[in-house]
Amino acid sequence: MKKIKLLFILENLSSGGAEKVLVNLVNNMNFEQFDITVLTLFCDGQNADSLKKDIEYVSLKRKKFKGIRLFTKFFPKRLLYKHYIKTDKYDIVVAFMTGVPAFVASGAKSKKIAWLHGEFFKEKKIYNFGLKSVYKKFNAVVGVSDYVCKSFKKAIGSAINPITVYNTNDVAKIKELSIEDCPVAFKNNSPVICSAGRLVKEKAYDRLINVAARLKKEGFDFNLVIVGDGEKRDELRKQVENLNACKYIRFTGYDANPYKYLRQSDIFVCSSYTEGLSTALTEAVILGLPCVSTNVSGAKEILGENNEYGIVTENSEQGIYEGIRKMLEDENIRRHYSQKATERSVLFNTENTVKQAEDLFKSLINNGAAFRVK
Repeated sequence: MKKIKLLFILENLSSGGAEKVLVNLVNNMNFEQFDITVLTLFCDGQNADSLKKDIEYVSLKRKKFKGIRLFTKFFPKRLLYKHYIKTDKYDIVVAFMTGVPAFVASGAKSKKIAWLHGEFFKEKKIYNFGLKSVYKKFNAVVGVSDYVCKSFKKAIGSAINPITVYNTNDVAKIKELSIEDCPVAFKNNSPVICSAGRLVKEKAYDRLINVAARLKKEGFDFNLVIVGDGEKRDELRKQVENLNACKYIRFTGYDANPYKYLRQSDIFVCSSYTEGLSTALTEAVILGLPCVSTNVSGAKEILGENNEYGIVTENSEQGIYEGIRKMLEDENIRRHYSQKATERSVLFNTENTVKQAEDLFKSLINNGAAFRVK
């Protein structure tokens, strides 16, 4: 059987969730059936070193100038593709993120897939302007959750029917790395709350820190560990200092192995304003942690429509407070949700999610019309 030549296009392979998902997916695919190239347009990133040697990695290191997103949106797509990629040797070109990667990939002559990791907002009419014509060039549009797919359909308002393919997690690696020694230790034996992700506005760690300070004032005994780094680092550290919370709130900085912190924790919290399908939340479920998440895209697909596998709260500071408080008040609730998370983790095992993606690629080659955009 002839191998299917795949090209995945991203801006970079930084420490973000989508970048990690891409590495997990391609590393676990069948190399006897797929010839895989990963291409980054602007720079490398921490996740580049994690790609297996079977995968060809190309880093263009092009300059990313101000306004490039708007420029590439309206520039002739065929010329754009030839400018960046130059070759049509691939059977399928995958824009693994929105924005510039999607605009570039839309100019390919081969089969094309757009991969969506975040929610589309109908009210952002200026941002969405012109996107319908771009996405109509793709043979398939993939969303990482049903919620993402529905938001795309609603915002773009076209005949495009997205397909849900859940994020790939390297379950065996997550469990293996989780048993490493954890460098963060507190002097007491209080419950440990953990959150992991980039320190950026979207993750809303300022809300989580405020909630922690409020709960502490009310007499709850716990510690909070925030794993990750980002542009809000100094601002968040200052917030913790101003709240006199340094004794019970710790920042680990960036760590390639966040799982050792998760394994030593008693509760995981996703405090985000917006997500596609939270990688960190899925990883916490895989490790059997009781989870609290704001009602972001994909949260109910992970934790259940009616809090069957974890607690989904209103997307507000008050909602985060109520969810964490419920977990802290009763150890039996934490024990219950730990068991339910373990049950739920089967949905996100590596084999299932990789097979979803591989079946899509094969179907596109063998039965192109099956996923054809109308």
